[in-house]
Amino acid sequence: MRYALPPGTIVSTQAWSMHRDAAVFPSPEMFLPERWLPSYAAGSKEDGGVGGGEAGAVRMASPMMPFGTGSRICGGVNLAHIIMRVVLVAVLRWQPLEIEAWI
Repeated sequence: MRYALPPGTIVSTQAWSMHRDAAVFPSPEMFLPERWLPSYAAGSKEDGGVGGGEAGAVRMASPMMPFGTGSRICGGVNLAHIIMRVVLVAVLRWQPLEIEAWI
């Protein structure tokens, strides 16, 4: 598609629509955190995966902008990242991570 826009036209996008594009995110209205796992991304579209393994995960990551972008980015993005780190440390202190040796 091509559109002719006059100079100075403001163009923007909204995250809500981008994050609910079924062509990019299978079952966009469902809470599926496993969609970001490589094994899920490798699945076929018929099975609910995005197909393409890492390429499928990359395809989903490109339109993902949970905090917005540009001059309208969420002011709390840095605080959110710090809180995520603090929570991760707290969880790992409470429940130590056990890593098995893979041979």
